[in-house]
Amino acid sequence: TKVKGIIACRSPAAIYIYRHYRPTFWYIGTTMGPDLYYGDELAIKGVIKEFKNSARAKNIAKRSLLNSADGNVLDQHDQFYRDHKLLLKLFQVLGVMPIQRGEIGKITFSWLSVPTIYAYCFYAVTTVLVVLVGYERLIILTQKSKKFDEYIYSVIFVVFLIPHFWIPYVGWGVAREVCNYKNSWTRFQLGYYKITGKSLVFPHLNALIVIISTGCLILAVAFLLTLSALLEGFTLYHTTAYLHIITMINMNCALWYINCRAIGNASKSVADSFEVDVKQYCGSYIVKHYRILWLNLSEILQKLGNAYARTYSTYSLFMITNITIAVKYHYGNIMVLIYT
Repeated sequence: TKVKGIIACRSPAAIYIYRHYRPTFWYIGTTMGPDLYYGDELAIKGVIKEFKNSARAKNIAKRSLLNSADGNVLDQHDQFYRDHKLLLKLFQVLGVMPIQRGEIGKITFSWLSVPTIYAYCFYAVTTVLVVLVGYERLIILTQKSKKFDEYIYSVIFVVFLIPHFWIPYVGWGVAREVCNYKNSWTRFQLGYYKITGKSLVFPHLNALIVIISTGCLILAVAFLLTLSALLEGFTLYHTTAYLHIITMINMNCALWYINCRAIGNASKSVADSFEVDVKQYCGSYIVKHYRILWLNLSEILQKLGNAYARTYSTYSLFMITNITIAVKYHYGNIMVLIYT
């Protein structure tokens, strides 16, 4: 099968073109029938003269000259970093993810960088607080918790101190993978600009991050102050050991939503731009660029999993443990009501 002016490929984009723009193709009877000929997937063996000399092709060729290694060029189109910069700063303050914009257009990590040294100091101070408060909570658990509900509450308060000790494992230990993931976003956005001529936009992401970050911090403070006021034995001093832990847990949950939302926005933008382009001209030159763009986005999704696998596996185990304790608590209350 031959395709007018283009070389077909196996990608979903080529199948889309074939199904929706069949008049563009002409066939020669073969044993394969009207299916597309599967040749070199990325090779451009021919571009029709009309498109080759068009303003669209010339603009793409001009933008392709942008240097992907130039930090200033990368930074200019890195809207994703600008939108979620506040989130990164909050994780730095908590000492969880000591990464930084060490170079223009690039996020870096070093075991001896300023954010990492700050994380060491912050972790050392909070570890002292967690150990002291944890010791007091264990005393309350083993010696003062006589009622069933008081015992369950004491267990939960001890369990909530555990996430502090996995910060070096789920935070610092995967910092390089996180940098790789975020830098992939930077390169992807430049590639998107080269082919579409416009910067990638994440609608309302910046405002959403501000609201979520502020909300997580306010909720953590309000929750701990409420416990201190209503629960006997839970003093204001105890809240100092829990504040960064609860904030970190909330922010990790929010971070997953932010990353998934960003990937969804990018996918929709690529699909919409591709649809507009193929309606104007259906050619391998366009398909090839969008196919590479889509593969890069798929790679970003894989790197997201590699970067945060530890974080969300431990988060899931932590939540399962708390849910199990809560179920046991409610089951115990039901049994008390039944037999009394």
